[in-house]
Amino acid sequence: MIVNNAGGRFFLLCCVLLSWLQVSAIHPGTIDSLVREQMKDGNIPGLTLVVIQDGRESIYTFGYTDVRTKEKVVPATLFELASCSKAFTALGILRLSKAGKINLQDPVSVYLPWLKFSYKGKPAVVTVAQLLHHTSGIPWYTISSIPPGNERDALEKTVRQLNNMSLQAIPGESFHYATVNYDILGLIIATVSGLSYETYVTDSVLSPLGMHHTFVGRDRVPGGYVMAQGHKISFFKARAYEPPLFKGNNPAGYIITDGPDMAQWLKVQMGLVHTELDSEIAASHLRDESVPPGSNLSYAQGWLVSLRGDGVIYHDGLNPDFTSYAGFITRKRTGVVILANSNSTYTRTLGNQLLSLMDKGVVPKDIYPESDNDRSFATIAIALFFYLFITLLFTGYIIVGIIRKRRKYRGWHKKESISMLLLFAAVLPCLVGIYLIPQAYMHFSWQAIRVWGPDSLQVMMTLLLLCIGLSCGNAVVSLLFPDPHKYLRVIPQTLIVSILSGIANMVLILLISSAAGNRDNLPFILFYFGLSVMIYLIGRSYIQRTLIGFTRKLVHEIRIDMVGKILSSSYEKFEKIENGRVLATINGDIYVIGNIAYMAISLATSIITVIGAFLYLSAIAFWATMVTAILVCVISTIYYFFSKSTRPLFEEARDAGNVLMDFMTDLINGYKEISLNRRKKLEFREDISDCSEGLRAKIMKAETNFIYAFLVGELLLILLLGTSAFGLPLLFPAIKFPVIMSFIMILLYLIGPINGILRSIPEIMQFKIAWDRIEVFLGELPSDLSIDEPMPLTVAGMPDSFQADGIRFLYDTGSAQPFGVGPVSFELNKGEILFITGGNGSGKSTLAKMLTGLYKPSAGVIRINNQVIPALELGEYFSVVFSPVHLFKKLYSVTIDGKEEEIFRYLEELDLSHKVSIRNMTFDTLELSNGQLKRLALLQCYLEDKPIYLFDEWAADQDPEYRKFFYRTLLPKMKMQNKIVIAITHDDHYFDVADKILKLNVGKMESLLVKGLSGTLTAVK
Repeated sequence: MIVNNAGGRFFLLCCVLLSWLQVSAIHPGTIDSLVREQMKDGNIPGLTLVVIQDGRESIYTFGYTDVRTKEKVVPATLFELASCSKAFTALGILRLSKAGKINLQDPVSVYLPWLKFSYKGKPAVVTVAQLLHHTSGIPWYTISSIPPGNERDALEKTVRQLNNMSLQAIPGESFHYATVNYDILGLIIATVSGLSYETYVTDSVLSPLGMHHTFVGRDRVPGGYVMAQGHKISFFKARAYEPPLFKGNNPAGYIITDGPDMAQWLKVQMGLVHTELDSEIAASHLRDESVPPGSNLSYAQGWLVSLRGDGVIYHDGLNPDFTSYAGFITRKRTGVVILANSNSTYTRTLGNQLLSLMDKGVVPKDIYPESDNDRSFATIAIALFFYLFITLLFTGYIIVGIIRKRRKYRGWHKKESISMLLLFAAVLPCLVGIYLIPQAYMHFSWQAIRVWGPDSLQVMMTLLLLCIGLSCGNAVVSLLFPDPHKYLRVIPQTLIVSILSGIANMVLILLISSAAGNRDNLPFILFYFGLSVMIYLIGRSYIQRTLIGFTRKLVHEIRIDMVGKILSSSYEKFEKIENGRVLATINGDIYVIGNIAYMAISLATSIITVIGAFLYLSAIAFWATMVTAILVCVISTIYYFFSKSTRPLFEEARDAGNVLMDFMTDLINGYKEISLNRRKKLEFREDISDCSEGLRAKIMKAETNFIYAFLVGELLLILLLGTSAFGLPLLFPAIKFPVIMSFIMILLYLIGPINGILRSIPEIMQFKIAWDRIEVFLGELPSDLSIDEPMPLTVAGMPDSFQADGIRFLYDTGSAQPFGVGPVSFELNKGEILFITGGNGSGKSTLAKMLTGLYKPSAGVIRINNQVIPALELGEYFSVVFSPVHLFKKLYSVTIDGKEEEIFRYLEELDLSHKVSIRNMTFDTLELSNGQLKRLALLQCYLEDKPIYLFDEWAADQDPEYRKFFYRTLLPKMKMQNKIVIAITHDDHYFDVADKILKLNVGKMESLLVKGLSGTLTAVK
């Protein structure tokens, strides 16, 4: 038995030694590195650390009392205890209770008869004990109603703010932390004791505890003591801050103390030092068992009691410029106190980590600091600053435009009044929403926000109001002084509305996610929900209408520009462009341009949503967000370069589309020829099928590559989610699990917008291809003349003569001996008729094109009245009927007003009056035979009434009777009207009608016959 007892004692001794070795193994360097790391991350300029380990006291100091003076923190440096002050107020109440002056179960009205509460409109009774345990039902945000001031009655003024307050819960049923609970207790102490709260706590609590360097309220700190300068974190760093004095909140947050006194305080709490308040100290550690605990914690009286079985009792404090932490484990005689001169949330985290380190020898991985929101507000403020800068530049642009008279005042009309009312109606709810943000977000006033919130929040709100005001100002000035450039009128407003719409979309997601279980703020949530929906829907509607109008107008202008370019180019140049390419460009490429509006709407919304989401993520974990953003950029870059490889395939597909359009043109123009033979149809269909198959294969290959690229993007997004779930905890061990879940949820939500951005890349690429094709097409059509400017004619009135002097034209075939026509020389006087004859391929049509200015002669000149006429001007003297003939349904460049009888006479003469009529400058039908179309074209020549007529094989499609009528009646009539007539013909038995006959053979002028006085045609050398 003795042996067994000895063995047991030896075993216990070993356990004690091992336990002591485990605790004593914590080197001061470990504490030092941990504290400095958290001070750096948490923007804490200076702190005092009190450590009691197994009853042994150590006091460490770090950093500066003031970032400006760099004065070192020493153990005697005073700090505000913030909410750790509540334990002293609780001791005061417990001491009065022990003395029989206060009954903890009494209603508050016993001591403060004028203080009334209600719950849902009915009177509610709050007891002293409920104030001690924060179960009174008073909401936490009542801290914002504490009035600043240092008057003697400041405490009573604070409590009177609560009179007739509506509670958020039935008293005694649930825990709701509220600072003002302890301000009420402070006023009860003053009322019952007959002393000021400060005097009673100093004399009856601090003095018995031996805390002689601890003071109640900053105004009671005597001279000679060094008080740390408080700091507030703003724009990513701690900055010196001097908040107003809140004497009315002394019982809850303004005990001033130093390191040695807090070491004494810890010892008293753990029973290492005994005082006359031992029983009250013990009572203050008893948790409230009348309400359910929350988060494994239960509130005692000025202390939080852990329910994890570790025996931890602690409290932390947060003031506008100071933070604190006090925690201990009585059975292990271990405790930690931190006094910090910054409003950093890292103080509580550091306290919990150090206490766990003292207790278990390890720093826990599941204790994280809360976000201080400064990073988020500062990031948004910086973004707003850049927006404001750009807006100011735009303001300058507007002012310069007005000064230089580029922008002109257009007056105030009904339209401007309506626009102003709409602008006011849109901005007013937004301003109301901004004003209500503190009340909606935290039930704070703006005055309280200025004290408790970071300066970055105030700067952000100021910049936001400036941005709204300046944007509205620009909108009003632009309304009255519009930009002459029509696109610049809408682009700035569209960008602003796009940003607002994207932000509203992001806010909707956040509101929906925050609405669950949040009934206190439900009216505000509904207000902001409605406001966000309104902004989003109105914004999307405006953007869609504007962008659709913008792109359709752009398409219209590009199309008209292309048509204008074509009409301003010479026929000679335009003839070289394939028909299929013209149609593909005007129809296909412009169609792609027109669809950009829908893609732009989706892309803009997706980008803004992604940016908003990442701003939100940066507020909860900045560096993790940066890593995630870099990964998203890498994904987008990989996807872009993967997609870029498909551009050549789309280019090839576009070329194949040109060929297919050529086939379609052949099908339409040559349908009668191809309809004659079944085999011809089959072979033509086979060629179209081969071309279409090639187009299909190229497009399919390009789009398949895009699918592969998209799948790569999908895979990378999945890997991104995996990185968030598995990689972030490894890269950032201190990151909270809820933060990781937030990342995953937000990234899951962002898959849609990110995929939308990725999907827009092929559309952007096709847009770029179409735009480049249009630019190349327009570049190949240099304007030879401006159709918008009048062309002065070299010869006015009826020409007396028309002369071709050695004109020739060479085709650019690339061969050494290109085919050409000419030289050709002849002269015609008014009232003369020239017939041009020759076999097929002799150059008759080419000569006609030179004579009319469609082809510019390679050599020689054309004169009218002995004056050289440029090729571009020649057409102004001609009315022409080409072969094959083409008639526009509308009559251009003619006037028919007052010519109705003349037109009817011409139609009768041309035997067309029963076939066609002219209404509103338009032929009512063109469903005529080729011969009838040529007769109708002749009518158009009559109406144009130009001095020179040219007819290309006009009589070839006429019946013999009407052919005779043309040669024997119509041409002589033209001759009598002093017209110069040039006719390409093979009708040799009508050659006697001509005054001159020019014969071509293989492009050469073979002969020129001239009618003499006797009427005989004689060759001229």
